[in-house]
Formats: sequence, C-alpha cells, structure tokens
Amino acid sequence: MRLAAAGLIAAFLAASPAFAKTCEPVTLIDDATGRTVVGAEDMALDPGTGLVVVSAYDRLADGDPGGGLRVIDLATLEPGSLKVRDLAAGTVRRPHGIDLFEARRLFVIDRRDGGAEDTVVRIMGMDGGRTRTVEDPLLCRANDIAGLDGDRFLFTADHGSCGGVGVAIENVFGLERGFVGYFDGSRVRAVAPGLDFPNGIVVDPERGEVTIALTRGRSLRVFALDELIAGKPPRRTIPLDGAPDNLSRDQGGGVLVAIHPSLWRLALYRYGLPGSDRAPSRVEEISRDGDRRRVFEDDGTRLSAATVAVRWRGRMLIGSVRGDHVSLCR
Repeated sequence: MRLAAAGLIAAFLAASPAFAKTCEPVTLIDDATGRTVVGAEDMALDPGTGLVVVSAYDRLADGDPGGGLRVIDLATLEPGSLKVRDLAAGTVRRPHGIDLFEARRLFVIDRRDGGAEDTVVRIMGMDGGRTRTVEDPLLCRANDIAGLDGDRFLFTADHGSCGGVGVAIENVFGLERGFVGYFDGSRVRAVAPGLDFPNGIVVDPERGEVTIALTRGRSLRVFALDELIAGKPPRRTIPLDGAPDNLSRDQGGGVLVAIHPSLWRLALYRYGLPGSDRAPSRVEEISRDGDRRRVFEDDGTRLSAATVAVRWRGRMLIGSVRGDHVSLCR
C-alpha cells in the first residue's frame, strides 16, 4: 500500500503542471510619463534576443488611455517595477494585436480613437525606420495579426459587423461571422469567413501552418498557409476546455495559448461591472501534434483574465486585458 501511494504521489508530481513554479508581479512604468502601464493585452517576442514588445492601453480610462508599445528585455527582467520606453512615442494610443517579424518589422493593429471604423494596421521598423499604414473597411474589427514578410500579413476579425448594433446581434445570437483576412501588399480581402470570434493568430513557417484561436468556439483551427490564403478549409480542429485568446509560438515548436475558463466572468471584469474584481486565468502549451499541457492557472488573485503569454529560456511573461502589472514566471 505504501509503495502504491508513493507511486501515485510521484506520478502526480511528475504530471503537475508548471503553474506550481514561482510567478511574481512586475509593474511597468512609462519612462516618459511616469504612469503605470495598464492592460498589457498582447506581446511579441524576438526569440533571438529575448526582447518583448508589449501592446497595452487602459480600456476603462475616461480620457487618455495611456496606450503604447513598450519594450522589455526578458533576459534581465526581475520582479518589482521597471521603467519602459514607448516605441511609438505616444502616437499609438490604443494598440491591439501585434506581431514581430524577424525582429525587424512590428505589425500593429491600431484602434486609434476607439471607434471600429477608425482601425488601421501600422507596419513599423524596429530600428525607427519606415512606417507604413494600411487602411481598409475590412479592418474595422481586426483583433490580432501575423506578419508574413515585410509587408504582407494575416489578421483576425472577431466579428463580421463594424457597428455596435451588429456586433451585439452577433453576440446575442451566437452568429459565426468573424473571419480571417489577408493583405497581399496592395489590397485586403477575407479568406476564411464564418468563424466564431476568431482572436489570436500565429504562423509556423517551418511547417507552413497557421493556427487561429476561436474564442467563442473554444477551439483552435489549424490551416495550411497556402490553403488558407486560397480560401480552403482547415486541416484540423483542436478542442479546448475554455475560451482561447492570444497565441504565441513556443521555442519547442508548439503554441502557448492564454485561455479564459469563464467568458461570463471575463466580460464582467473586462467592462468593470459590479462584482467583477477578478477573473480566472489559464495558459496551456499545445504541441505540434495537438497534445495539451497546462503551464499556468490562477483564480484571478495573482493575475486576472490573462490574454497572452510568451516564453523564453525558462522564463514566461503573462499579460492581461486590464491588469496593472504583468506576471514573470520562472
């Protein structure tokens, strides 16, 4: 009996997810304004250096949302507070999904003044060089983005409607009108319609595959890149036991996905409604073969409503939609 119990304990410990490791808060302070950075909703990692670009703005701010694109060195990051600079020098006030292509080009969904019709994509040189702005009506509900080269990109549109009434109708009736869009360097077009709130997107160039997170669909869809652009269906679907948000490539070849265990609690927390002081968080690692491993989970005490995670050399950084800090896990 003792041997059996010992074996069960050993098996449990071996299978225990990495969320048992130490995770500590890091408060980001904008070095130009002195304000705490709130709402680190998305991140883009340069795997060669460990530099991370953080997309953040305060969604509940009455006036200036304090948005920007801050840079963190994950190699030297420690718990506590850290002064960070804004790559956009205050010109991008409501950045949403971002992606870093070969450490040279930063793709940014910029919601500018907050109206859906005002959304554009900015392609910025990380060295401060050329910035290109892409404008198109199909970008009105753009959520996340994946660069394919210096100019082309894919993006997710979480709804088919632009206006608030149309979005509300889609939400209430569960209409699957989101889509994936493609910019070929000169024009924007939809390539994968009929999706249930497509959110995070990530490209695996080695395998020529694209993974899309369907938040309301509680699953990941995996497409061949060329087939997606040609408008063909996905290769496979990976079901999840929660609502996926942003995705990032892991150094092992898999995907890290931030998951909302409860969409209801996320909505209450996101909009600052009564009784919504926190929302649960989860991060899972999905291998290329579709195997899942939970690497972080919290009831919202340490970090509420995690929306993104990046990992580099044993360090994982997690951001959230409304948090006044990020979490550094080691």
